Amino acid sequence: MAKWRKGQTVVEYILITLAMVIIFVFMHRYAQIWLTTYFKAGGKFVIRMYTRNCGFCSRAKAG
Repeated sequence: MAKWRKGQTVVEYILITLAMVIIFVFMHRYAQIWLTTYFKAGGKFVIRMYTRNCGFCSRAKAG
């Protein structure tokens, strides 16, 4: 393998590694945002169902 070809291969590996790291970072951030909104919505749903079905909460509201 020619010496210039080895240098080109190293540059290609570095560029591919950087591209993969950037893609991973963006996917990780997107997953964090998506999961945060998903769990917030789920938590609101659980709290709403709990307050609707909770006997203690109903008695506290009634009197």
